[in-house]
Amino acid sequence: MSAEGKLSDFADLDRVDHWSKQVYESFKTWTLPNSRAAWGTWEPGYLLLDLILVRDGEMSEPASIYSADEELTFATRVWHDHAPCWDFPETQVDAYVQGLAKRWFDGEFRIATYYLGDSWKGSLTIETGVDIRSALTEGLKWVRKNFDADRVELKGPFKTDDEIFAIDASGVRFHQ
Repeated sequence: MSAEGKLSDFADLDRVDHWSKQVYESFKTWTLPNSRAAWGTWEPGYLLLDLILVRDGEMSEPASIYSADEELTFATRVWHDHAPCWDFPETQVDAYVQGLAKRWFDGEFRIATYYLGDSWKGSLTIETGVDIRSALTEGLKWVRKNFDADRVELKGPFKTDDEIFAIDASGVRFHQ
């Protein structure tokens, strides 16, 4: 991103593999309301679409959709999801990733990320309408099967909406 907050928009389609060209064809007219999108490429022939949502003059944290090894990935903050997955056919990859990006920017889910110091220990998604306390407590049980954690950060598309909860021996310390 430039100093003026403008995104470049260049994808050298001569450098991407055949599968990535198909992804580009499927995504080239796709848009999200109030968003900025920029295409890019990188070696060895992958395609990248960077997305930023604008809300009341505030820019969201960036998200990316990228092709690599005939897989399409949606990535944002410290979480990502790959497609195709074992539970749906390859023909639904584009729709799945587009839907995931739309749901993320529409605030239909948030990401709970568990840390010990500066080290990531695990992330999970929490759908809107789910009890946050229960979800974060269950998430901590899952993380503690392999790691310890000293905080959980509940993240959405905009940093201003993030919440941080300390974790101690008794569990997640919720705000009063």
